[in-house]
Amino acid sequence: MAGSTALKEITLYKPLVRRTMRKNAKAANFLLSAVLACMVVMSMAAEARASGPSNQVTPGTVPGAPTGVTATPGNGQATVSFKLPANDTVPVTNCTVTSNPGGITVTDSGNPITVPGLTNGTAYTFTVKATNAVGTGPASSPSKPVTPATVPGAPTGVTAKAGNASAMVSFTAPASDGGSPITSYIVTSSPDGITATGSRSPIIVKGLTNGISYTFTVQAINKVGTGPSDQGPPTK
Repeated sequence: MAGSTALKEITLYKPLVRRTMRKNAKAANFLLSAVLACMVVMSMAAEARASGPSNQVTPGTVPGAPTGVTATPGNGQATVSFKLPANDTVPVTNCTVTSNPGGITVTDSGNPITVPGLTNGTAYTFTVKATNAVGTGPASSPSKPVTPATVPGAPTGVTAKAGNASAMVSFTAPASDGGSPITSYIVTSSPDGITATGSRSPIIVKGLTNGISYTFTVQAINKVGTGPSDQGPPTK
């Protein structure tokens, strides 16, 4: 095929070759050789075929920063919600939440993401990064600080001293406030379930019936809720 094409092209140059041969035989031979070489190269280039296709690629970039990061505290943990970056051409596959302090990280494909292992009573902020097939984008602005907490522990050393249709109940504050300050205590009698509240020990319980033996439990309260109780000995 290459030779045939070259010969056809050479035919087009015959008049030029004849004129050159009449004037100079050496020049004609050089011209003929040059024409032959040129035609062969042109023919081979025309018959060259393209390669097979490359692997498929999708142009894109890393995601932008998530927005609207908020955190809700729990017992030793926080639940972090956020909005994914808008107008990303490459879909986000997962997000990573990082706590400050502590640098605790959790990666998940869902939203919200719960971060465990936090210390009750310590304030934390959180940032979020989004990841896609290209890579991981920049961190979000930090959330507002939140403080994980739980209910207080049980008061200890509960004792009661009887009065006239009343009792004075004393106790020791729990060893743990659950990470949130104790705001009050509630004392409950048994029997009758008569209650009294106060901000510290002792607390006077009124409305009791003279001649009946009572025991009392005490519970501590903080902003999370009411903790467990400890029961003291009967009144005397």
